[in-house]
Amino acid sequence: RQGRRYGHMMVTDAQGKRSWRKAHHVALELNGRPRPFAAAQGRHLCPLPPGAPKNYLCCNWGHLDWGTQAENQADNRR
Repeated sequence: RQGRRYGHMMVTDAQGKRSWRKAHHVALELNGRPRPFAAAQGRHLCPLPPGAPKNYLCCNWGHLDWGTQAENQADNRR
């Protein structure tokens, strides 16, 4: 885990350039769901009991989706 919350991983692109990426973004892309627009954010939609903290390390494809910043912020309030 790099940074404050999310899991990160080092990836190498087709041109050999290496960079750190959020693991849940890589999981979405590996599942055939490329980022739909440049500002898209990876949303964690994990089924959690009310009041439970958000699971920022989840990479389960079924719990992830792309969305807008507004959608992601709304998820944090649920």
